Amino acid sequence: MEFSLPGKFFMDNFPGRLLLTLLFSSLLYSAGISAETDDYPVIYAIKIVGNHVTNEALIKREMKLVPGEAADPELLEIDRNHLLSLGVFNQVELSFVTDLGRAVVLVRVTERFYIYPYPIFQYDPKRPERRVLGLSISHYNFRGNAERLTCAWWDGYERGIYLLHRDPWFSIGGRYGIRTQILFNDSEIISPEGVPYRAITESYLVRARRRLDSYRWLGIEIEWQERASKGQFYTISGSGRDRILNTSLLYEAEKRDYVYYARSGYYFTTTLTASRMIDTTHSYYSEFADFRIYKSLGRVTLALRLSGETTHQQIPWYRQPELSVLDIRSKAPLELKASGFVATNLELRFNIVPVRYFSFPEIPLAGRYLQKMRFSVEGLLFVDRSYLEYRGHQKNAGFTACGCGLQFQLPYVEVGHAVIGWDPGTRSRPIFVVGTGVTF
Repeated sequence: MEFSLPGKFFMDNFPGRLLLTLLFSSLLYSAGISAETDDYPVIYAIKIVGNHVTNEALIKREMKLVPGEAADPELLEIDRNHLLSLGVFNQVELSFVTDLGRAVVLVRVTERFYIYPYPIFQYDPKRPERRVLGLSISHYNFRGNAERLTCAWWDGYERGIYLLHRDPWFSIGGRYGIRTQILFNDSEIISPEGVPYRAITESYLVRARRRLDSYRWLGIEIEWQERASKGQFYTISGSGRDRILNTSLLYEAEKRDYVYYARSGYYFTTTLTASRMIDTTHSYYSEFADFRIYKSLGRVTLALRLSGETTHQQIPWYRQPELSVLDIRSKAPLELKASGFVATNLELRFNIVPVRYFSFPEIPLAGRYLQKMRFSVEGLLFVDRSYLEYRGHQKNAGFTACGCGLQFQLPYVEVGHAVIGWDPGTRSRPIFVVGTGVTF
């Protein structure tokens, strides 16, 4: 298959070269030599204030500043951002108090709401028979260990249930994270020809990760999945029902200063998945890699993302890779599926409103949860380039986007964004996208 430059650069020997390059970049970036520092007083104790729900042991375990170590001021900001990245506090303040050559680390946290009900509602006046009603309830700090527990139910034109328990750092020495998930969904799908069909999905998933050190994880994921539909394009088995056992190996490394609003550091993850169909002798495989790097230049942040996915053997329609508005922001959500893709995203973020905190402590019952909530605004300029590979067909597709927008750091939501993207190679109108979560 022929690719034009720079497409040829990204797609030659894809995916092996992509995975190797990203893994090497991650290891190279993480390597470093610690600079010598002046003598600091030794930490004698850690005092934590404000944790009404969160376990004190969790906070101490996630800190680099520990009793017996030097009270390095640079670690204050590292620990502060890391504790904020747990997603369970509105604000974290760290400071040293020295006494006779010994230091006490004072940690002040303000906690947030942890239990959220989300109504699920879908109604179209032109098609009232397609209404959907439901409810989702999430607890973001279950048992005070930053565990997440979610239960959801919906019924109507589409129906389903969803149960999730995610323990990021299981209690066995704080070295393991466990995730369990159950899903049942009966929904509508649209074939490539535009014909609607019903599809049923059942999924049971267990993921275990081991913490290798303070910034690297290695895990395994096992998922039992059943997919069924009368649409012939949807499944591989002749019965119209695919029963699949998915086994994945995961590696993750993260040194971002603040997960939700990074200004420095990097993030790398890769997943290798082998899938075995129970009713047939068919197997298929896939690889995914994602590398992100952030560089702060004063009040400007340069962010770069390289990601890609590829598949082997015949892949069911529902498992084929596809691009999203995060991979190419010049279009609405894409339904373009292929045997693989690679995407590059470059963003220039510039601070407009520095981080500020505001409080509403006088509100009855909820006052202590509405204290010291952070807010800031960044401007955003971006350029995206993505490629789709259609194995077995003499065609490939490339997509380009450029645009601008705003990114908001918000309490509870963490990050919201509003961007306008367009494809300079076409005459299509710009697409306006609003959502939550960092663009990458």
